[in-house]
Amino acid sequence: MRLFCSMLLFFILLSSSIYSQKVLSLENVNRFKRITFHEGDFIRFRMKEERNDYNGHIVTISDSMVVIAKNIRLPGENEEAVRTVRDYIPIHQIGLIYYAPRTYARMMRMGYYRSSLVTGGILIGTSSVNTLVTGETPKRGDFLLAAGILGSGLIARLAGKEVYRIGKRGWRLRTLDGIGKADPYRAKATP
Repeated sequence: MRLFCSMLLFFILLSSSIYSQKVLSLENVNRFKRITFHEGDFIRFRMKEERNDYNGHIVTISDSMVVIAKNIRLPGENEEAVRTVRDYIPIHQIGLIYYAPRTYARMMRMGYYRSSLVTGGILIGTSSVNTLVTGETPKRGDFLLAAGILGSGLIARLAGKEVYRIGKRGWRLRTLDGIGKADPYRAKATP
């Protein structure tokens, strides 16, 4: 009897610390790859029949719908007011998901992109100011160098963008019952 009571107490305590929540799963059956989105995660996507992109933090995931929240700043007289807008998106209408994992390589690519924009802008600016001050025609090589730096930065930015089309090449989107992350420090969308 004592063993039964201690086992019962153990299972009651175990079940109170675990909760279940829905998880939005983007998976490819051909490559065995899965990307999961939990409540509070940032998501950016496009609907099947539209050209507009939607983005925001996931508030709720149900069997057939995702609720995302986005904060919009409205200019006021003295201070800016923040308004939270919620969008109710049916899962079967999502046609494209943009995913950019936070990795060291992506951070380095974005740093290179930003520094190349600054460097190219400085080269074009100094060449233009030098032309105005001295009155000489600018050298063609200066502008070609600046254009090459700007172009390489743009290529670096576009190289890290991952786009997943739902229904093409084995990608599908569905909801799963998963074990929730009981992390109090996990970013949640504001209601």
